[in-house]
Amino acid sequence: MFAFCIRVSVLLKRLPRTCLSQLIRCLEYGLYRFWLLVYNEPDDTDVVLFNELPLRHRQISRHISHNCPKPFCEMCRVERIVMYMDRAKVSIDIAMLTISHSSFYSAINAARLRGIQVRLITDSQMIFAQGSVVKQLVAAGIPARRSPPDVILHNKFCIIDGEQRVFELDQQQRRWHHRLWYRRGYVLNGSLNWTKLGTGNNFENVVITSNRVIIALYENLYNDMWKHFPVLDLEAFDSIPTTPFDFEQKDLPCKQFDRSLN
Repeated sequence: MFAFCIRVSVLLKRLPRTCLSQLIRCLEYGLYRFWLLVYNEPDDTDVVLFNELPLRHRQISRHISHNCPKPFCEMCRVERIVMYMDRAKVSIDIAMLTISHSSFYSAINAARLRGIQVRLITDSQMIFAQGSVVKQLVAAGIPARRSPPDVILHNKFCIIDGEQRVFELDQQQRRWHHRLWYRRGYVLNGSLNWTKLGTGNNFENVVITSNRVIIALYENLYNDMWKHFPVLDLEAFDSIPTTPFDFEQKDLPCKQFDRSLN
């Protein structure tokens, strides 16, 4: 047995560094999948509900402390969503119709500054909406995509530490060890646009889950949009037509999003 171990160590030393790191990653990923199969990691679930009461009843819904007892506190609900974003260890992928809320902008920027890989997909017309912070995020260096002009990006979801994305980044960075072990993935999905109107005046919902099957489905959707949607950079803000989109138009031909559905 000792001689066998010596031979294995000699063979490993002869391997190029890149091959050795890839071998370690593959073995570690296989061990990670086996661990999930045996222990079946339980799911975390959460629901955040918003209503119109914060603006209607400012006195009884005003945020007063970290352990705020107010029943309709808008800030407590926003901070609960931000809490999941602050938990990100590797990546945050956002697909949102529009973003203008300062708390979400700060959370995204804080994640970027601490080394989290952030990506953004948004609607090509709503980037010009009043108060939109998309241009500031793009200017800060966050890679982004936009929907084609004749397609509405109406999704409102956020993937935190998705398994596919973490695995992809680990391969790109040629890491020796996977970061899948010490992160937990989440997907946040619902009706809420990340705007002050949405959090303070609308009836909205955000469902949060760590279910790996559900997260994988959202990752597939996100990766598909990321692959086919046009790049959104600072130059694109000057070239995108700002003609109002007709939301009631029927059977709109989708010429700029022509791709195989197989």
